[in-house]
Amino acid sequence: MKKYCIVVFLLLLTASFANAQDEIVYSWKDHWIPIWEELRGSFLEPNRFATAFDFKPQWYRLEAGYGGEFLKISTVAIGAEGLIWSGLEAFKDFRFPVETADYFFGVYSIFPLPLWGGNLDPWRMRFRLSHISSHLVDGAPSIAGGSSSQFSREFVSLETLFDETEKNHFRLSLGIKYVFHQIMDIEQRLQFPAVLDLVPYDKDGNQLFATISTAAGPTLAEYSAGITFRRTLESKNTADLYAEYHAGRSRYGVYSASQQDGFEVGIRLGAKKELEK
Repeated sequence: MKKYCIVVFLLLLTASFANAQDEIVYSWKDHWIPIWEELRGSFLEPNRFATAFDFKPQWYRLEAGYGGEFLKISTVAIGAEGLIWSGLEAFKDFRFPVETADYFFGVYSIFPLPLWGGNLDPWRMRFRLSHISSHLVDGAPSIAGGSSSQFSREFVSLETLFDETEKNHFRLSLGIKYVFHQIMDIEQRLQFPAVLDLVPYDKDGNQLFATISTAAGPTLAEYSAGITFRRTLESKNTADLYAEYHAGRSRYGVYSASQQDGFEVGIRLGAKKELEK
């Protein structure tokens, strides 16, 4: 009888331990939110309003866009996005004629890639189908009126995002991009966008980080290196003050066949993303 009681006690203890383990086992599905955090060094990220001064070609640039998910099924989300940026020539008599306008829009899907099972975080993936068209507008010397399309292209891309800001002080995005159609054969068909943020300071809603990017423009290859001070407001909006050096293709699509290296400074407003519940 004594032995029987001991066996029952051990079985109950084992069952209780197993239940406790089940309660504390981490499952990424309980925390996962299918959204994407835009890295500042990646140019084709729509959720922003920004103004910058590009020291070469001495232009101001205005940027505005929005993207969001309209359908969520379990751990997968589907969304749409759009972004426009314009180049304004700066004259001494305080005139700023708009010379170029570029339009980016597309659809995307965010989904997990659980390579390590259910107990470790999956890779955060994004697939995009996108279009960009580039125009000269009526501020350009060669355009008398209206708008003139100069260059357009369509592409697909697959990227992954790692946010290790809290633990290891960095954010990293890697991807592959394929341009399957373009008017004027300017871009490389196969491209490899990558962005790295090093975050040495992150405290009380303030971040200071350095960015290295191979995706610093709409037409790759475009490289950049810079520093950013970011303030996260109580409303969860972010304000960036940044300075960077970029090298490679022009960010203004009508001139994307030409090399354009130089410095720029800017202010950028965006929104903070929460990747987990």
